[in-house]
This record gives sequence, C-alpha cells and structure tokens, in this order.
Amino acid sequence: QVPTPALVREKGLAPFQDLVYFVEPTKKEFDFLSEQHLEFHQLIEELCGSEYLGRQSSASTTIEAATTTFSFKQNDLANDGSLHTGQLNISGSSTEAATTPTNKLKYPPLTQYIFDYSQRIESEQGFSKFFAKNTEIASALLRAISKLGLPRPRSVEFSEQLTQPTIEDWMIIIEDFASQKLKLSNAEKSHKLYERIRSATRKLGYAITEQGLRKQASPVDRVLAFSEAKPKAVAEILAIEYRVMQDRLRAVVVTDFESMSATAVKGVLNQESGGAIAAMRILLNSDISIYLNPCMVTGSHLLVDNRIKEQFLTAAQDFIKEAGYSFELTLSSKAGDLFSAISATSSAWESRLYVALSTSLFERGITKCLIGTRGLFGEGWDSQALNTLIDLTTTTSPVSVKQLRGRSIRIQNDAIGLRKVANNWDVVCIAPSLEKGLNDYQRFVRKHD
Repeated sequence: QVPTPALVREKGLAPFQDLVYFVEPTKKEFDFLSEQHLEFHQLIEELCGSEYLGRQSSASTTIEAATTTFSFKQNDLANDGSLHTGQLNISGSSTEAATTPTNKLKYPPLTQYIFDYSQRIESEQGFSKFFAKNTEIASALLRAISKLGLPRPRSVEFSEQLTQPTIEDWMIIIEDFASQKLKLSNAEKSHKLYERIRSATRKLGYAITEQGLRKQASPVDRVLAFSEAKPKAVAEILAIEYRVMQDRLRAVVVTDFESMSATAVKGVLNQESGGAIAAMRILLNSDISIYLNPCMVTGSHLLVDNRIKEQFLTAAQDFIKEAGYSFELTLSSKAGDLFSAISATSSAWESRLYVALSTSLFERGITKCLIGTRGLFGEGWDSQALNTLIDLTTTTSPVSVKQLRGRSIRIQNDAIGLRKVANNWDVVCIAPSLEKGLNDYQRFVRKHD
C-alpha cells in the first residue's frame, strides 16, 4: 500500500502519481552511441590482448559489468609477499597450477602494468592493507586480474561467481596507466598513446586531468538526454492521458531551453534538439495535436498551433485590452511551419505578460497543452487547471525538482480544486546494451533520491 502524503490527506495538495515513460534512442542515435564506445573497446582489447580478455578479437565487444566479492586471508600471506602459483580459473572448472610468471615475461602493455602493479603491492604491503587504504583501485585491479587470468594475490579469495571489470574499473586502471607510465615516459610513442587514451575516455564522459580521473558531460550524455525519442514519447503520453480525461486534459511540457547550439552533436543532434521548439514541432506532427492545439511559451517566443491562430489572436487581443494595454498583436509564420508566432512592437510585450495571457487561454481550453522552459514554468507559475506535467529537463537539483512538481499538484479551495488529480511524468532514454547507455536513467534516479 502506497502511503498518502499528509498534505494530500489534508486537501492541501491534489492527489498525484509520479510516472516514468522509458524510450530507446533512435537508430541514428544508437549507432552514434555505439561508435562512441567503439574506440574504448578497441583500446582495451589492444592494450590487454584479446587472448587475455578470453574472447576472439572483436571491435564491438562489450565490457560487461558485475559485482565482485573479495575476502582476505591473513594466514595465506607468504613471508616474501609472493603471488600464488595457481592461476585463477576463468571458466569455473578446476585447473592445474600454473608456473609463476616473472617480470621477464611480457604481456600486452596494460596487462603487464596490472601484473607488475599487483606484484609490487604484494611485495611492499600485501593486498589486504592496500585494499583498506585504496579500495577503488584495489577492487578494479582484482577484477582485472580475474578477467585477464593473471595469478591472483595470495591473500585474496574470489567469490565462486565469475566476475567482470566494470567500465569504471577499466577507467580507473587505464588512467593510472596513462598518468603514471605513459605521461612520464620519454618516448613519443607513449605520449601519442596517452593522447589516444584521453580522447577515448572523453567520449564516454571521463577526463584524465592533472588531478586524476574526473567525470564530465559527454556526447553520450547529451544524446541520451536530448534524444529525438523523448518528444515523440510526449505525443504518446498525451494520447494516453487524453483517452481518459478528454477535454479536461491540461498538460504542460517542460524543457531546459527553447533551443541551444551547445547541445549539438554533428550528424545526431541539431541546435533545436532537446528544446521546446523541437517538442512543439514533433507534437504538431502527431495525431493527438488535433485535440490539444499546443502552444509554446518561452522567454523570447509565443508560438501557437495554426489551427487555432485566429481564435487565439482574438482572445489574446481581448486579454491585452482588459489588462489596460492598447497595442496590437500580429501573427507571422514561415513556409512549412505548422505554427505561427504572436508578437507586438510595444515594450510592454514581454514574457511576464504573454505567460499570463497563455495561462488564461490554457485554463479556458483554447489550448490544452503548453510547451515551455523550466525558467518560466518553475517557481512562481501557477495554473489551477493543470493536471498533467511532462518533465523533459535534466536538472537533478532537489529544489528545482520540487518546484516543478509543485506546479501540477497545487490546488485552490474551490470545487475544481477538490476534484483535481495530477500525473507527473518523466521520460527516460535508455540503451541497456551499452555500458554508458543507462546514464539518463541514473540521472532520473538522482532526481528522485
């Protein structure tokens, strides 16, 4: 049983549901996401050796994620801190003891680095002490040792469940390899490899800096956050809501911005992707728009569905006069657009005025869907009629999230308010087959923590 919030019980807020709609990226977007992972996969395969990764050479191999359990046995520590001579069995069946590798043996570069690092840890302090002080890199090294079939540290027992390094594990190891070995080398070849590693990790949202490994926004994050699949999902959500509520539906779609070229990813995202105007275009091309007649309200534009532009203009002109203004409004449109812009030459025509105007016409039902930005539809904006909120923003700030959610569930103590119920929707884009394909889902989780 889901508990009822106290303010809902006391009729201070409308009953509501928080809902999520999952989508997958378009084919073009997925191909791009796969390509961003490809360079890193190739790098790991080249530096570790496909024979040690236990798979045939393949540029499209996925680095799987799993959880590892380690336990340390103090009585298993050799006096000299040496490694076990028995090689870890990757297949799960028993194996004969392997000959202890020595430093004279040559592995591929990253595999050699992992082997040398683990030997150094064992000889200097042992893995149990190292793990206590350096949990992240110790865990990453142990998973890599398991994956590559290297001799395991004597003081460590692996769980019976076979384990795989996560992409975060590989990033931790490869950053250490790049910063502690390649960057300090005098060889030009090492410096070129260092830059190649930095390029590959940046594509997946990891920066190798002077201060170490840092997470940052990446093309993968932007494509998932601003996927074309999201505004298409908006049309599907509104169709579902309209089937139930019919003409009572009053929906607001909230984005981070109208359009912003900084989100562009060549060949995948354009300057409108993820913005209010992209949502407006896609919604107007859907069948449900006939019943909703959407309008877009941002800090610089008021756009209306061409099917209601004359009705909207007349009602807007009446609103302006009642507000005490005497200027005239004009309609303009570009060839091929399904919407028209409403504007005026008066200095009084500013967002505060036309947001109030649009809200009034929204509550009357001339338009049943407003599309706008978080800056306008966040704190300070209210509509008694609003009953469906679709959140396309990327903010995870608790204050911003609560303010936005509060738009749909606020009520007044009147007959309409007492009957009000609300649905708050998030749209999340996922690509589960890719290591970083759940970035947008993780953002969604942070938003609701």
